[in-house]
Amino acid sequence: MSGQGPLTGLRVLDLCRLLPGGFGTRILAEMGAEVIKIESLPGGDPSRAIPPLQQGVSHHHMTINGGKRSFSLNLKGEGKAVFHDLAATADVVVENNRPGVAARLGIDYPTLRARNPRLIYCSLSGFGQVSPLQNAPGFDLNFMALGGILALQPPGEGGAPTVPGIPHADVASGLWTAIAVLGALQARTRTGEGQFVDVAMQDAVISLLTISAGRHFVAPDAPPTRDFNGGNAAYTVYATSDDKYVTLAAFDNTFWTRFCAAVNRPDLEPYSFHNPQDRSRVLEEVRAIFRQRPYAEWEKLLTEHDVCFAPVLGLGEVFRHPHVTARGLVQEVEHPIAGKFRQLAHPVKYEATPAIAVSAAPELGTDTRGILRDLGYDKDRIDALLAAGVIAGPA
Repeated sequence: MSGQGPLTGLRVLDLCRLLPGGFGTRILAEMGAEVIKIESLPGGDPSRAIPPLQQGVSHHHMTINGGKRSFSLNLKGEGKAVFHDLAATADVVVENNRPGVAARLGIDYPTLRARNPRLIYCSLSGFGQVSPLQNAPGFDLNFMALGGILALQPPGEGGAPTVPGIPHADVASGLWTAIAVLGALQARTRTGEGQFVDVAMQDAVISLLTISAGRHFVAPDAPPTRDFNGGNAAYTVYATSDDKYVTLAAFDNTFWTRFCAAVNRPDLEPYSFHNPQDRSRVLEEVRAIFRQRPYAEWEKLLTEHDVCFAPVLGLGEVFRHPHVTARGLVQEVEHPIAGKFRQLAHPVKYEATPAIAVSAAPELGTDTRGILRDLGYDKDRIDALLAAGVIAGPA
Protein backbone atom coordinates (compact mmCIF):
# COMPACT_ATOMS: atom_id res chain seq x y z
CA MET A 1 0.00 0.00 0.00
CA SER A 2 1.04 3.58 -0.55
CA GLY A 3 -0.33 7.06 0.00
CA GLN A 4 -2.14 8.70 2.89
CA GLY A 5 -5.68 7.42 3.33
CA PRO A 6 -8.11 8.78 5.94
CA LEU A 7 -7.04 6.07 8.43
CA THR A 8 -3.30 6.12 7.72
CA GLY A 9 -1.33 5.65 10.94
CA LEU A 10 -3.85 3.36 12.63
CA ARG A 11 -3.05 -0.28 13.41
CA VAL A 12 -5.87 -2.85 13.31
CA LEU A 13 -5.52 -6.46 14.42
CA ASP A 14 -7.91 -8.68 12.48
CA LEU A 15 -8.74 -11.98 14.19
CA CYS A 16 -11.70 -12.68 11.89
CA ARG A 17 -12.36 -15.63 9.64
CA LEU A 18 -14.37 -15.77 6.41
CA LEU A 19 -16.45 -12.90 5.05
CA PRO A 20 -18.28 -10.77 7.65
CA GLY A 21 -15.48 -9.38 9.83
CA GLY A 22 -12.93 -9.69 7.05
CA PHE A 23 -15.06 -7.49 4.80
CA GLY A 24 -15.22 -4.84 7.52
CA THR A 25 -11.47 -4.83 8.12
CA ARG A 26 -10.85 -4.80 4.35
CA ILE A 27 -12.73 -1.49 4.27
CA LEU A 28 -10.44 -0.15 6.99
CA ALA A 29 -7.38 -1.28 4.98
CA GLU A 30 -8.68 0.51 1.90
CA MET A 31 -8.97 3.65 4.03
CA GLY A 32 -5.28 3.42 4.89
CA ALA A 33 -5.19 1.53 8.19
CA GLU A 34 -2.44 -1.04 8.71
CA VAL A 35 -4.51 -4.21 9.08
CA ILE A 36 -2.62 -7.19 10.47
CA LYS A 37 -4.53 -10.39 9.88
CA ILE A 38 -3.86 -12.84 12.72
CA GLU A 39 -4.18 -16.29 11.17
CA SER A 40 -4.38 -19.44 13.25
CA LEU A 41 -2.15 -22.40 12.56
CA PRO A 42 -1.76 -24.65 10.71
CA GLY A 43 -3.90 -23.54 7.76
CA GLY A 44 -4.84 -19.95 8.46
CA ASP A 45 -8.18 -18.46 7.46
CA PRO A 46 -10.52 -21.15 5.98
CA SER A 47 -11.28 -18.71 3.16
CA ARG A 48 -7.85 -19.61 1.68
CA ALA A 49 -9.36 -22.92 0.52
CA ILE A 50 -12.62 -21.60 -0.97
CA PRO A 51 -12.79 -22.00 -4.78
CA PRO A 52 -12.34 -20.79 -7.43
CA LEU A 53 -8.57 -21.07 -7.15
CA GLN A 54 -5.98 -19.47 -9.40
CA GLN A 55 -2.65 -21.28 -9.15
CA GLY A 56 -3.83 -22.53 -5.76
CA VAL A 57 -4.81 -19.05 -4.54
CA SER A 58 -8.44 -18.42 -3.57
CA HIS A 59 -10.25 -15.53 -5.25
CA HIS A 60 -12.59 -15.46 -2.25
CA HIS A 61 -9.66 -14.95 0.13
CA MET A 62 -8.08 -12.34 -2.13
CA THR A 63 -11.32 -10.38 -2.28
CA ILE A 64 -11.63 -10.16 1.49
CA ASN A 65 -8.00 -9.80 2.52
CA GLY A 66 -6.23 -7.66 -0.04
CA GLY A 67 -4.17 -4.87 1.52
CA LYS A 68 -3.66 -6.67 4.82
CA ARG A 69 -0.52 -8.15 6.41
CA SER A 70 -0.50 -11.81 7.46
CA PHE A 71 0.72 -12.79 10.92
CA SER A 72 0.53 -16.53 11.63
CA LEU A 73 0.11 -17.37 15.30
CA ASN A 74 -0.99 -20.19 17.57
CA LEU A 75 -2.81 -18.28 20.30
CA LYS A 76 -2.41 -21.04 22.85
CA GLY A 77 0.58 -21.15 25.18
CA GLU A 78 3.38 -18.72 24.34
CA GLY A 79 1.40 -17.35 21.40
CA LYS A 80 -0.96 -15.60 23.79
CA ALA A 81 1.90 -13.51 25.20
CA VAL A 82 3.01 -12.65 21.67
CA PHE A 83 -0.48 -11.45 20.86
CA HIS A 84 -0.56 -9.37 24.05
CA ASP A 85 2.64 -7.62 22.94
CA LEU A 86 1.16 -6.93 19.53
CA ALA A 87 -2.17 -5.71 20.94
CA ALA A 88 -0.30 -3.23 23.12
CA THR A 89 0.70 -1.44 19.90
CA ALA A 90 -2.73 -1.57 18.25
CA ASP A 91 -5.53 0.95 17.93
CA VAL A 92 -8.22 -1.60 17.13
CA VAL A 93 -8.82 -5.33 17.56
CA VAL A 94 -11.64 -7.00 15.61
CA GLU A 95 -12.64 -10.60 16.37
CA ASN A 96 -15.59 -12.79 15.37
CA ASN A 97 -15.70 -15.60 17.91
CA ARG A 98 -18.76 -16.68 19.83
CA PRO A 99 -19.15 -14.89 23.18
CA GLY A 100 -16.75 -16.24 25.78
CA VAL A 101 -14.18 -17.69 23.39
CA ALA A 102 -11.84 -14.68 23.53
CA ALA A 103 -11.92 -14.77 27.34
CA ARG A 104 -11.04 -18.47 27.36
CA LEU A 105 -8.11 -17.72 25.06
CA GLY A 106 -7.00 -14.83 27.29
CA ILE A 107 -7.32 -12.23 24.51
CA ASP A 108 -10.54 -10.54 25.61
CA TYR A 109 -11.05 -6.80 26.00
CA PRO A 110 -10.46 -6.49 29.78
CA THR A 111 -7.19 -8.39 29.47
CA LEU A 112 -5.88 -6.32 26.55
CA ARG A 113 -7.17 -3.03 27.94
CA ALA A 114 -4.99 -3.44 31.03
CA ARG A 115 -1.94 -2.73 28.85
CA ASN A 116 -3.62 -0.53 26.27
CA PRO A 117 -6.49 1.62 27.63
CA ARG A 118 -6.85 3.38 24.26
CA LEU A 119 -7.69 0.09 22.54
CA ILE A 120 -10.96 -0.24 20.66
CA TYR A 121 -12.09 -3.86 20.75
CA CYS A 122 -14.85 -4.79 18.30
CA SER A 123 -16.48 -8.18 18.77
CA LEU A 124 -18.61 -9.42 15.87
CA SER A 125 -20.74 -12.48 16.58
CA GLY A 126 -23.95 -14.04 15.37
CA PHE A 127 -26.25 -12.79 18.12
CA GLY A 128 -24.09 -10.45 20.18
CA GLN A 129 -22.89 -10.63 23.76
CA VAL A 130 -26.34 -10.46 25.37
CA SER A 131 -28.98 -12.65 23.76
CA PRO A 132 -30.82 -15.88 24.54
CA LEU A 133 -29.22 -17.15 21.32
CA GLN A 134 -25.71 -15.87 22.04
CA ASN A 135 -24.11 -19.31 21.80
CA ALA A 136 -26.15 -20.60 18.86
CA PRO A 137 -24.31 -21.29 15.58
CA GLY A 138 -25.42 -19.66 12.36
CA PHE A 139 -24.53 -18.57 8.86
CA ASP A 140 -25.91 -15.88 6.61
CA LEU A 141 -29.04 -17.75 5.51
CA ASN A 142 -30.03 -18.45 9.11
CA PHE A 143 -29.74 -14.78 10.04
CA MET A 144 -31.75 -13.71 6.99
CA ALA A 145 -34.46 -16.20 7.93
CA LEU A 146 -34.65 -15.17 11.57
CA GLY A 147 -34.40 -11.48 10.66
CA GLY A 148 -37.39 -11.39 8.31
CA ILE A 149 -35.46 -10.90 5.07
CA LEU A 150 -36.49 -14.25 3.58
CA ALA A 151 -40.16 -13.74 4.40
CA LEU A 152 -40.10 -10.60 2.24
CA GLN A 153 -38.75 -12.46 -0.80
CA PRO A 154 -41.19 -13.50 -3.54
CA PRO A 155 -42.06 -17.21 -3.54
CA GLY A 156 -40.07 -19.58 -5.68
CA GLU A 157 -40.49 -23.23 -6.52
CA GLY A 158 -43.02 -24.88 -4.24
CA GLY A 159 -43.98 -21.55 -2.70
CA ALA A 160 -40.90 -21.26 -0.49
CA PRO A 161 -39.19 -17.85 -0.26
CA THR A 162 -36.37 -17.38 -2.76
CA VAL A 163 -32.83 -16.99 -1.43
CA PRO A 164 -31.18 -13.66 -2.37
CA GLY A 165 -28.01 -13.83 -4.44
CA ILE A 166 -26.13 -11.61 -2.01
CA PRO A 167 -25.32 -12.70 1.58
CA HIS A 168 -27.12 -9.84 3.30
CA ALA A 169 -26.07 -10.70 6.84
CA ASP A 170 -22.39 -11.10 5.99
CA VAL A 171 -22.16 -7.88 4.02
CA ALA A 172 -24.33 -5.81 6.37
CA SER A 173 -22.42 -6.94 9.46
CA GLY A 174 -19.11 -6.19 7.75
CA LEU A 175 -20.30 -2.69 6.96
CA TRP A 176 -21.59 -2.17 10.52
CA THR A 177 -18.27 -3.43 11.88
CA ALA A 178 -16.39 -0.78 9.91
CA ILE A 179 -18.90 1.91 10.92
CA ALA A 180 -18.69 0.87 14.57
CA VAL A 181 -14.90 1.07 14.57
CA LEU A 182 -14.98 4.52 12.98
CA GLY A 183 -17.49 5.71 15.57
CA ALA A 184 -15.37 4.40 18.43
CA LEU A 185 -12.26 6.02 16.97
CA GLN A 186 -14.04 9.36 16.85
CA ALA A 187 -15.18 8.94 20.46
CA ARG A 188 -11.57 8.22 21.45
CA THR A 189 -10.45 11.55 20.04
CA ARG A 190 -12.75 13.21 22.61
CA THR A 191 -12.23 10.96 25.62
CA GLY A 192 -8.76 9.53 25.10
CA GLU A 193 -10.17 6.12 26.03
CA GLY A 194 -10.91 3.02 24.01
CA GLN A 195 -14.02 0.91 24.42
CA PHE A 196 -15.67 -2.44 23.76
CA VAL A 197 -17.98 -2.57 20.73
CA ASP A 198 -20.57 -5.36 20.34
CA VAL A 199 -21.79 -6.04 16.77
CA ALA A 200 -24.30 -8.83 16.08
CA MET A 201 -24.94 -10.22 12.61
CA GLN A 202 -28.60 -10.70 13.52
CA ASP A 203 -28.89 -7.03 14.46
CA ALA A 204 -27.21 -5.99 11.20
CA VAL A 205 -29.80 -7.93 9.20
CA ILE A 206 -32.70 -6.45 11.15
CA SER A 207 -31.28 -2.96 10.56
CA LEU A 208 -31.99 -3.50 6.85
CA LEU A 209 -35.73 -3.69 7.60
CA THR A 210 -36.01 0.07 8.12
CA ILE A 211 -38.94 0.67 5.74
CA SER A 212 -40.66 -2.66 6.38
CA ALA A 213 -40.37 -2.15 10.14
CA GLY A 214 -41.90 1.31 9.91
CA ARG A 215 -44.88 -0.06 8.01
CA HIS A 216 -45.28 -2.94 10.47
CA PHE A 217 -45.18 -0.70 13.54
CA VAL A 218 -48.02 1.38 12.10
CA ALA A 219 -50.09 -1.56 10.83
CA PRO A 220 -48.88 -4.74 12.55
CA ASP A 221 -51.71 -6.91 11.20
CA ALA A 222 -51.22 -5.94 7.56
CA PRO A 223 -49.49 -8.49 5.31
CA PRO A 224 -45.92 -7.64 4.25
CA THR A 225 -45.86 -5.22 1.36
CA ARG A 226 -44.82 -6.41 -2.09
CA ASP A 227 -43.87 -2.89 -3.18
CA PHE A 228 -40.15 -3.69 -3.27
CA ASN A 229 -40.14 -7.31 -4.42
CA GLY A 230 -41.89 -7.17 -7.76
CA GLY A 231 -45.53 -6.70 -6.85
CA ASN A 232 -45.83 -3.01 -7.76
CA ALA A 233 -46.16 -2.00 -11.41
CA ALA A 234 -44.14 1.17 -10.81
CA TYR A 235 -41.23 -0.70 -9.22
CA THR A 236 -40.37 -4.03 -10.76
CA VAL A 237 -38.64 -5.97 -13.55
CA TYR A 238 -40.11 -6.35 -17.04
CA ALA A 239 -39.31 -8.52 -20.04
CA THR A 240 -38.96 -6.84 -23.45
CA SER A 241 -40.00 -8.26 -26.81
CA ASP A 242 -36.45 -9.53 -27.43
CA ASP A 243 -36.39 -11.36 -24.07
CA LYS A 244 -34.18 -8.93 -22.22
CA TYR A 245 -35.00 -7.64 -18.76
CA VAL A 246 -35.33 -4.03 -17.66
CA THR A 247 -36.22 -2.31 -14.43
CA LEU A 248 -38.72 0.47 -13.85
CA ALA A 249 -38.31 2.26 -10.52
CA ALA A 250 -40.88 5.06 -10.54
CA PHE A 251 -41.04 5.39 -6.76
CA ASP A 252 -41.76 9.10 -7.12
CA ASN A 253 -45.05 10.08 -8.78
CA THR A 254 -43.14 12.41 -11.11
CA PHE A 255 -41.33 9.50 -12.75
CA TRP A 256 -44.50 7.40 -13.01
CA THR A 257 -46.21 10.30 -14.78
CA ARG A 258 -43.28 10.52 -17.19
CA PHE A 259 -43.49 6.79 -17.88
CA CYS A 260 -47.22 6.99 -18.55
CA ALA A 261 -46.61 9.87 -20.97
CA ALA A 262 -43.81 7.94 -22.71
CA VAL A 263 -46.11 4.98 -23.42
CA ASN A 264 -49.11 7.22 -24.14
CA ARG A 265 -51.15 5.80 -21.26
CA PRO A 266 -52.29 8.76 -19.15
CA ASP A 267 -55.09 6.56 -17.82
CA LEU A 268 -52.49 4.69 -15.75
CA GLU A 269 -51.31 7.79 -13.89
CA PRO A 270 -53.60 7.26 -10.85
CA TYR A 271 -52.01 3.84 -10.20
CA SER A 272 -48.64 5.06 -9.02
CA PHE A 273 -46.27 3.41 -6.55
CA HIS A 274 -48.09 5.03 -3.62
CA ASN A 275 -51.57 4.05 -4.84
CA PRO A 276 -51.74 0.24 -4.99
CA GLN A 277 -55.34 0.00 -6.19
CA ASP A 278 -55.95 -2.60 -8.92
CA ARG A 279 -52.35 -3.72 -8.40
CA SER A 280 -52.58 -7.04 -10.25
CA ARG A 281 -54.44 -5.59 -13.24
CA VAL A 282 -52.07 -2.66 -13.67
CA LEU A 283 -49.03 -4.91 -13.30
CA GLU A 284 -50.27 -7.21 -16.07
CA GLU A 285 -51.05 -4.26 -18.33
CA VAL A 286 -47.59 -2.79 -17.95
CA ARG A 287 -46.02 -6.20 -18.53
CA ALA A 288 -47.90 -6.38 -21.82
CA ILE A 289 -46.72 -2.87 -22.72
CA PHE A 290 -43.07 -3.75 -22.21
CA ARG A 291 -43.48 -6.87 -24.32
CA GLN A 292 -44.37 -4.67 -27.31
CA ARG A 293 -40.86 -3.26 -27.89
CA PRO A 294 -37.26 -4.55 -27.94
CA TYR A 295 -34.78 -3.36 -25.35
CA ALA A 296 -33.04 -0.84 -27.63
CA GLU A 297 -36.30 1.02 -28.24
CA TRP A 298 -37.11 1.08 -24.53
CA GLU A 299 -33.67 2.45 -23.71
CA LYS A 300 -34.10 5.29 -26.20
CA LEU A 301 -37.69 6.11 -25.28
CA LEU A 302 -37.35 6.06 -21.50
CA THR A 303 -34.03 7.89 -21.53
CA GLU A 304 -35.61 10.65 -23.58
CA HIS A 305 -38.43 10.93 -21.02
CA ASP A 306 -36.03 10.92 -18.04
CA VAL A 307 -37.59 7.83 -16.47
CA CYS A 308 -35.86 5.80 -13.73
CA PHE A 309 -34.99 2.86 -15.94
CA ALA A 310 -32.05 0.45 -16.20
CA PRO A 311 -31.27 -2.88 -17.85
CA VAL A 312 -30.67 -6.02 -15.84
CA LEU A 313 -26.96 -6.70 -16.38
CA GLY A 314 -24.94 -9.82 -15.81
CA LEU A 315 -21.69 -9.50 -13.90
CA GLY A 316 -19.61 -9.42 -17.08
CA GLU A 317 -21.69 -6.53 -18.38
CA VAL A 318 -21.47 -4.71 -15.05
CA PHE A 319 -17.68 -4.70 -15.03
CA ARG A 320 -17.53 -3.46 -18.63
CA HIS A 321 -20.02 -0.67 -18.01
CA PRO A 322 -18.74 2.90 -18.62
CA HIS A 323 -19.82 3.96 -15.13
CA VAL A 324 -17.61 1.30 -13.53
CA THR A 325 -14.69 2.38 -15.70
CA ALA A 326 -15.20 6.09 -15.01
CA ARG A 327 -15.39 5.53 -11.25
CA GLY A 328 -12.42 3.16 -11.12
CA LEU A 329 -14.40 0.48 -9.32
CA VAL A 330 -12.25 -2.43 -10.52
CA GLN A 331 -8.54 -2.64 -9.80
CA GLU A 332 -5.87 -5.11 -10.82
CA VAL A 333 -3.33 -6.46 -8.35
CA GLU A 334 -0.32 -8.72 -8.81
CA HIS A 335 0.05 -11.82 -6.65
CA PRO A 336 3.54 -13.38 -6.47
CA ILE A 337 2.21 -16.89 -7.13
CA ALA A 338 -1.12 -16.54 -8.91
CA GLY A 339 -0.31 -13.54 -11.09
CA LYS A 340 -2.85 -10.84 -11.89
CA PHE A 341 -6.14 -10.60 -10.01
CA ARG A 342 -9.01 -8.21 -10.61
CA GLN A 343 -10.98 -7.10 -7.59
CA LEU A 344 -13.33 -4.34 -6.51
CA ALA A 345 -11.88 -1.04 -5.36
CA HIS A 346 -13.02 1.19 -2.50
CA PRO A 347 -16.25 2.90 -3.67
CA VAL A 348 -15.89 6.25 -1.89
CA LYS A 349 -13.90 9.19 -3.27
CA TYR A 350 -12.07 11.35 -0.70
CA GLU A 351 -10.80 14.66 -2.02
CA ALA A 352 -7.92 15.16 0.42
CA THR A 353 -7.11 11.63 1.61
CA PRO A 354 -7.82 9.15 -1.20
CA ALA A 355 -8.49 5.52 -0.42
CA ILE A 356 -5.57 3.14 -0.81
CA ALA A 357 -5.11 0.95 -3.88
CA VAL A 358 -4.61 -2.19 -1.84
CA SER A 359 -2.08 -4.88 -2.65
CA ALA A 360 -2.80 -8.57 -3.13
CA ALA A 361 -3.56 -10.65 -0.05
CA PRO A 362 -0.30 -12.04 1.35
CA GLU A 363 0.61 -15.69 1.72
CA LEU A 364 0.11 -17.20 5.18
CA GLY A 365 2.54 -15.70 7.69
CA THR A 366 4.37 -13.52 5.18
CA ASP A 367 4.69 -10.59 7.58
CA THR A 368 5.19 -12.47 10.85
CA ARG A 369 8.95 -12.03 11.20
CA GLY A 370 8.93 -8.37 10.21
CA ILE A 371 6.17 -7.50 12.67
CA LEU A 372 7.94 -9.32 15.49
CA ARG A 373 11.21 -7.52 14.71
CA ASP A 374 9.33 -4.22 14.93
CA LEU A 375 8.08 -5.31 18.37
CA GLY A 376 11.69 -5.77 19.48
CA TYR A 377 11.95 -9.55 19.20
CA ASP A 378 15.47 -10.64 18.25
CA LYS A 379 16.33 -13.34 15.71
CA ASP A 380 16.95 -16.04 18.29
CA ARG A 381 13.56 -15.56 19.91
CA ILE A 382 11.78 -15.48 16.57
CA ASP A 383 13.56 -18.68 15.48
CA ALA A 384 12.58 -20.32 18.78
CA LEU A 385 8.93 -19.39 18.27
CA LEU A 386 9.09 -20.81 14.76
CA ALA A 387 10.65 -24.04 15.95
CA ALA A 388 8.03 -24.41 18.67
CA GLY A 389 5.19 -24.00 16.17
CA VAL A 390 3.96 -20.79 17.79
CA ILE A 391 4.38 -18.89 14.51
CA ALA A 392 4.89 -19.86 10.88
CA GLY A 393 5.96 -18.16 7.70
CA PRO A 394 8.86 -17.68 5.33
CA ALA A 395 12.39 -17.42 6.66
